[in-house]
Amino acid sequence: MPEPSPGPQGHTRGSAPAVGDVDLPGARVPGEDIMSLERFDNAIREIRSEIQRLSPHPERVKVVAVTKGQPTGVAAMAIANLAEDRPYTHADDERVMTTGPVESERGILVGLGENYAVELVEKAGQVDAILDQAVVGGVFGGPKPRVPWHFLGRIQRNKIAKIAGSVSLWQSVSRAEEGETIARCTPGAAVMVQVMTDPSPERGGCPPRQVGSLVENLRLLGLSVEGVMAVAPHGDLRVARTCFNSVVEIQTDLGLSEVSIGMSHDFKVALEAGSTMLRIGSLLFGERIQPYC
Repeated sequence: MPEPSPGPQGHTRGSAPAVGDVDLPGARVPGEDIMSLERFDNAIREIRSEIQRLSPHPERVKVVAVTKGQPTGVAAMAIANLAEDRPYTHADDERVMTTGPVESERGILVGLGENYAVELVEKAGQVDAILDQAVVGGVFGGPKPRVPWHFLGRIQRNKIAKIAGSVSLWQSVSRAEEGETIARCTPGAAVMVQVMTDPSPERGGCPPRQVGSLVENLRLLGLSVEGVMAVAPHGDLRVARTCFNSVVEIQTDLGLSEVSIGMSHDFKVALEAGSTMLRIGSLLFGERIQPYC
């Protein structure tokens, strides 16, 4: 992964800046579209507009900026656009679920999403270094914000310990054994259960009829089960709609607060179904340029 290129330092805060006005050292990388603030700004405005238009509960909808496969500078730029209004930490979960996003352009962003442990470790370290520079340069006007990383990919038990200290929310727990390892590494961690929507082995997820028992087991381990997550089969939005409706029904039946459904290509359908958390990548940042496996 390329090193972040140097950026301006010494940004001081007065009134809350508009989207993209906050400069973090290193939060710029080469490429015409990769770091386009205009793209990011327009995408945030579009998402907010669609949330208001389509969601049955727009005040509850949040966005995770998926930085998978993107340069570190992209993650740093995303942090600059969530840190001003609400530095989001695990302790904020109850408040966010109660009050919903604040009414500002950047208030809907609550975290960064990664799918691969190796990439998360590398990127989190580089982002932490960028934030250290930002604190020295007076960008935040206070202590360094904690970066809320959400882990979205298949969980490998032998890699949980490597990333447990960085992850604020594990969105893709599919088995009790994964929960056991997470609980040993970070007692009381926030998790979601990934619901299986496709029987293909590579898709992962817990079979729908077993989600309730898995939620109970995870709670017995002392974990905080925030909700359910699902990835709809790619392609036909009619299939995605059916999938999302089923997942929301599971969330409702179990009395869970959050349902993480909807990505760049299907978030509008997810909003109509009742999503409370969107996972948006390419719409915000452009196509991925650094695939991990």
